[in-house]
Amino acid sequence: VCSPDGCTVRATGMRLRACAEFCQEARLGCSNAWEVATARGPDECRARAVVGCDANRDFTDLLCSCKAPWTRSRMEQYEAFTNMNCYAAHGGYEIDVDAEPVGGPEDCARRCDGDHDCHGFVFMTENNKADKGGSCWRRSHIKLLLCEQYLQDIGVNFTMYLNRRLV
Repeated sequence: VCSPDGCTVRATGMRLRACAEFCQEARLGCSNAWEVATARGPDECRARAVVGCDANRDFTDLLCSCKAPWTRSRMEQYEAFTNMNCYAAHGGYEIDVDAEPVGGPEDCARRCDGDHDCHGFVFMTENNKADKGGSCWRRSHIKLLLCEQYLQDIGVNFTMYLNRRLV
């Protein structure tokens, strides 16, 4: 860690990799990047020159400054599609095959945000039991037009939440 706020770190093994990619792996955005000065030790954090977030030249180490990619609340990052379920062969790839019991869609969003491959999630509750929590399935490669749309009561409520960055 190279800054008091913990946002700038010395990233090792960065040959032909950019800080934007490094920060993205942590689900963060990149605010700047520097070439590391000749180091006296593996933990030294002296910058030689600004190279920018997208530089992917032949550097061994870079100083990467990462930041939160957005400031909205967790659920504001998702658009909800009620009475819709996306799953294998129906508009989505399944990250989770088995349901994960959760307290609410916020818990699903937290699980999705922690997975680079997650583009959205399906949250299901039983009719009139939403206060008891529900079940969550993470999804990737979502195509809403191919998802299953429920036009009548089937005894459960499905809601597909799609990350707004992908809408």
